[in-house]
Amino acid sequence: MKHTSQKDRQEYVSVLKLAVQLPDEEKARLSRDLMSEVRRSRLERLQREVLDTDLSEDEIRAEVEYVRQTMYMERRGDEDYSGYKSVD
Repeated sequence: MKHTSQKDRQEYVSVLKLAVQLPDEEKARLSRDLMSEVRRSRLERLQREVLDTDLSEDEIRAEVEYVRQTMYMERRGDEDYSGYKSVD
């Protein structure tokens, strides 16, 4: 976990207090926008890490599809992943 400064914490609390005052529709929009930003940030980090590997695009796509399918099956409560294999 990263260290959070007192100033950062105070700014977070201030933003949170403002967000709480928003109408429900705006809160939902803010939540979607924040999640989109998190996904974008993670994707950029992952892209930087993958650039330095010797994996082919097909191997990367296969691994991404495996992870997506596994996450989908976990959400559904499926336990059998035998038809799906990770790229080793």
